[in-house]
Amino acid sequence: MSSPPPVAAPQFSGNRVDALTEAFAELVRYDNTNTNQILVLDGTLCAARLAGAVTRAARAFPLLHAGYPPDPGAAHDVDAGSVALRVHRWNGRCDFGDAGFRALLMRLNELNRLDWKRRAPFQLYLVLGRDASTSCVYLSSAHAVADAHSDCLLLERIMDEYVCANANANANANANANANANANAHAHAHAHAHAHAHAHAHAHAHADADVPAAPPAIHDFEPLHRIRPEWYSPRARAIRLARAALNIAGDLLRRNRNFTSRRAALTGAPMPQIDFYHSVVDSELETTAKRIAKHMGVTLNTLLTTALVRLTERGGTGLGFTRVTCAISLRLTLDPRYSDTFRNYLVPAGLRIRTGLPDRVLLAHVHGAVQRAREQAALQLELGRLEWLVLLLKIPVLYPLTRAIVRRAQGTNACVSNPGLIRADMRKLDACVEGPARARAPSSYVGFGCLVEPYDFILYTPTVNGRLQFDAVFRRSAFDDFSTQFMGPYCAELRRLLDSLDGAEPAVLPGSAREARGVERRG
Repeated sequence: MSSPPPVAAPQFSGNRVDALTEAFAELVRYDNTNTNQILVLDGTLCAARLAGAVTRAARAFPLLHAGYPPDPGAAHDVDAGSVALRVHRWNGRCDFGDAGFRALLMRLNELNRLDWKRRAPFQLYLVLGRDASTSCVYLSSAHAVADAHSDCLLLERIMDEYVCANANANANANANANANANANAHAHAHAHAHAHAHAHAHAHAHADADVPAAPPAIHDFEPLHRIRPEWYSPRARAIRLARAALNIAGDLLRRNRNFTSRRAALTGAPMPQIDFYHSVVDSELETTAKRIAKHMGVTLNTLLTTALVRLTERGGTGLGFTRVTCAISLRLTLDPRYSDTFRNYLVPAGLRIRTGLPDRVLLAHVHGAVQRAREQAALQLELGRLEWLVLLLKIPVLYPLTRAIVRRAQGTNACVSNPGLIRADMRKLDACVEGPARARAPSSYVGFGCLVEPYDFILYTPTVNGRLQFDAVFRRSAFDDFSTQFMGPYCAELRRLLDSLDGAEPAVLPGSAREARGVERRG
């Protein structure tokens, strides 16, 4: 099966882009907006095969072909030169626990800020460990073009194309081997000369055939102007901007309690400004958390967010309400049919929770705050805030003021994002790795977005290959030891919260969380 042909660029109404896209497209001149999907494999991959896989995979995502701003009706193909696979060597094992290896990946991230306005909005790297014992596939995308789920769709398609190409290569090798064996066995037998020629022709036919492709699904997308045209009438937009302006003004006057982290100037050898953390949650803790969440009538994500709110309240600084940003996806909130479309659907929703609440009441308040953040009025409010941000970002001379306003208006340095259940099998490349025959460890996966002002960290809680993970991206200037200063206290707070809620009356009436759970399943 051949790959899908280059597709026509998406049709935009009036060549417009919405603020979910435009905010990150403008922010790239001031900050790094790269998103990250990283796989570590026990073994190596073929660079040439992987380069072909990414080229074929990109054809299934129209937005990657559109350019910025998209040109309605024009057909484009991804510039193969700008998206060529980049291969790097690492003098050690590719291992998420190795600070030097993580620093290599984050240097690649910082040195190649993806700017959709000027070139293709994604890049693939293959990092080969010492002695070809391990390797790493690193997909980086501009946040303007993709959110976490969209990145997973692209990575999964690349993996599918590689698996198909690998199977094709193995079939060709077997056909050639069989043809050569037949030739040697009957080298002096004139009666078998015709069969020998036929075997070679069959092998060459296999070699010349098109590389089989993954199922030819096209992951299309639509701008918000088409999804919610009523949001973009002159009256609706004017009301939204007015409400957002008043909301921002109110935030500038509020005082919030933040997670304690102190940024300090980095000293010593040059290192990337950001780092990341990866862990697979202990199975006992995961099972207990799921059981308690179900009993309390909330989603697992609500329970995990509540632990972060409580940790921020206990050890935070400042007065007033505890504030945490929660990334909300419009993907299924708008309509389930956008489940596998490709674009950025995330909006940053601020959760303000009263301090001093008992654990069960706190859980109910967090549940209610997340529910309200998904309502149409709240989503339009956050969209209006982003539209004001776009206007300010377009005036570079105002950026110091813009940055100060953003820090005060967001009111927190802590963010939590729940990618939910990642349906893709992140271990499907394990069967394709090359290297000496031996028992191999399964591949590891981590995914995280861009860390922009005012955040010092973003906590991610995906379920990957059936296991809950606690992953994070953080500023090195804010944490000397992220595991000790954040993850340890967070896990301890989560365990304390679970103990407190075990056996308590449900915080939310049965059934009231069903809709939220369905939306959250793939946020």
